[in-house]
Amino acid sequence: FIQIVNHGVSVDEQNELRAAGRGFFDLPTEEKKRYWEGSSVSETAWYMTSFNPYKEAKLEWRDSQV
Repeated sequence: FIQIVNHGVSVDEQNELRAAGRGFFDLPTEEKKRYWEGSSVSETAWYMTSFNPYKEAKLEWRDSQV
């Protein structure tokens, strides 16, 4: 694990980025696929998270698009 400090990214900007990520992962699968199509040699896209954002407070480093 790594923590970066003194990076100059404001708390407001971090919160906006988290909200944008949450917004993407909350989209229906078919809509998320539109962002994937044409960007990979693979026909398969997986969108996953290792936590439940509606029950857990920590949101860092867990969402991924493979």
